[in-house]
Amino acid sequence: MSSGVCPIYSEACPVTSTLQKVRVAVDKGDLAEAKKQAEKLSDQLRSSMPDLADMAVNLTKARDLSQARNTLQALEKQMISDVSHPPRK
Repeated sequence: MSSGVCPIYSEACPVTSTLQKVRVAVDKGDLAEAKKQAEKLSDQLRSSMPDLADMAVNLTKARDLSQARNTLQALEKQMISDVSHPPRK
């Protein structure tokens, strides 16, 4: 069953699982839980994808749900972009 996360990241199960938890928390309006999961996501991404880890940190600093939602969308868009545009462009 698809969680809506980019399938290329499926091998990174902990990352996709945590990303889904962030999304669910934002959708439910639970900013505190979204921030908690975003912090965990940042830790998971730090060693292999530092740019995405920084975006996740920005999510932990969201002041409201609207800002969290926008940051989450930007993070997901960047994840897809990173996969769509390999570094050897």
